[in-house]
Amino acid sequence: QKREGFDVEAQGLCAQLREQLGIEGLQSVTILNRYDVEQIDREVYERAKGIVFSEPQVDAVYDESWNCLDYVAYTNLKALKFKACHSGDIVNGGPADGQGVSEFLDVDMNAVLQYGGRYVVYQVYSFTMQKFSDMPHAMFGWMGREDVASGEIYEPRTVEQKMDLTSESTVCIPAIFDCAAREVIWCDMNLPLRYRIFSNGGNNLESNLSGVTAACYAMVHMQKPNLYDLIVLNVRARGLWTEEKENADVIFDVEEGITPFDTEIFMGEYI
Repeated sequence: QKREGFDVEAQGLCAQLREQLGIEGLQSVTILNRYDVEQIDREVYERAKGIVFSEPQVDAVYDESWNCLDYVAYTNLKALKFKACHSGDIVNGGPADGQGVSEFLDVDMNAVLQYGGRYVVYQVYSFTMQKFSDMPHAMFGWMGREDVASGEIYEPRTVEQKMDLTSESTVCIPAIFDCAAREVIWCDMNLPLRYRIFSNGGNNLESNLSGVTAACYAMVHMQKPNLYDLIVLNVRARGLWTEEKENADVIFDVEEGITPFDTEIFMGEYI
């Protein structure tokens, strides 16, 4: 059972039941997940219970650094203390083969840190509910400036860090900016259509804030197995480990045999 604020699936189901079945008095829905597991030993269970059978990143107490301090959107064009602003809402980008238009946001990373922030989460919403896959030229990108007053002008055609939005969704989280580490955390995540929430005026940030926050927290704190862990698990399940190459049927190495660059082999045979 998800805590309140992270129960995105339950909120979506509740909204569907109210809208589609006309149950206007329905206030909330609780979804319980049950797992029946057989033929695994205690060691495997202990390793899996915190990453497979539960989600500690969203079920535990939230870290204060992931409270939403402020935001900019078409409903809130400026966040003054963070020196952040939204260019304004554009509802018509013109013909599909035309020049197109773009909205943009400015944010000062130093100001974010100065006033207790750390992460800047960029989100793209299709307010009209047209899926990104139906938009032939929908994109997201970013550019950096040496300084807020450097005079560098935003020009969409010169943006190098960009990605196409092609998913079967109307909410996209392309990237998270870690202002403290000066890193871009690549997400390319979408909220599924069945989880859409329209509680605050439509498909927008205010309606989906809790789900987006939970997804981004999970992305930042996710503990993924690395390539070495994957190889060790396969060796333990399928054979014996040897450090002598002449005794090995399969060799994992940085230069010979299966290398870290053989992504298709790992995807096709070892995951």
